[in-house]
Amino acid sequence: QGYPHEDVKSWTRRFRLVQACNKWLGEQALAQFAVHLATTAERWYYAQPPDVRSSLEASLEALEKHFSPFDDFPLLREQLLQRVQLPGESVDAYAFDIQNLSQGKMVVCHVVPW
Repeated sequence: QGYPHEDVKSWTRRFRLVQACNKWLGEQALAQFAVHLATTAERWYYAQPPDVRSSLEASLEALEKHFSPFDDFPLLREQLLQRVQLPGESVDAYAFDIQNLSQGKMVVCHVVPW
């Protein structure tokens, strides 16, 4: 969707896997790429020049370049330091977020205001 907490590289890898499983090639693969985008990423795609929109490889490269954070370490560190287990939140859900943050993956942070 193009939100800051999303990992564009994971999305790209997953799209490639789905593409291979469905044997999408050429224009069909490009059309499926566009269909699988949503909200911010979809608006971004349709604002791209025709040379990007006419090539799956160019589209994927531009998508990763645009939506990959330049240096996300400070943001990840801040999220890790601020992440608290919410009342009623399962230990599994909390541990999952901590594990993802520790591996350098963005999460939607749940911070209790003081």
